[in-house]
Amino acid sequence: MSDIFALDVSMGKSYCVWYRGKHCLKEFSLVHTRAGFNALRDMIKKAQKPIIYFEATGIYSRVIEHFCETNGLRFCRLNPLELHLKSESLRRVKTDQKDAHRIALTVQENTFRLTVPWKKTIFSYMSLVGSIISSTLIGTIV
Repeated sequence: MSDIFALDVSMGKSYCVWYRGKHCLKEFSLVHTRAGFNALRDMIKKAQKPIIYFEATGIYSRVIEHFCETNGLRFCRLNPLELHLKSESLRRVKTDQKDAHRIALTVQENTFRLTVPWKKTIFSYMSLVGSIISSTLIGTIV
């Protein structure tokens, strides 16, 4: 069984919980700074097969996604609507501490697919295709 790190992400900080099974081992605040991410990485190293779960919150969650990708961590960027439907108790009014716990418990009771990061080669390919399309369009306009 994997340890679960559930993060309720907001601007510049996250509220995090670390679960092993139904037992919460630790809860803490994470400031989105180098020191904060270093502390999180050290904590994750102590976990058993860790998976990081967080709700997609636009630009605020991109920093968490980047952290997971650069450190080679397994993670799941949760769709907010899907999370809400699978956890009816997840309220519309935000309470970061309780929401992080509810995310952790919801992912234990439901199946969510892990996020697969795009490879750099895909971005290179997209850039190449974009430049070919641009040059073709310019050639037809001239």
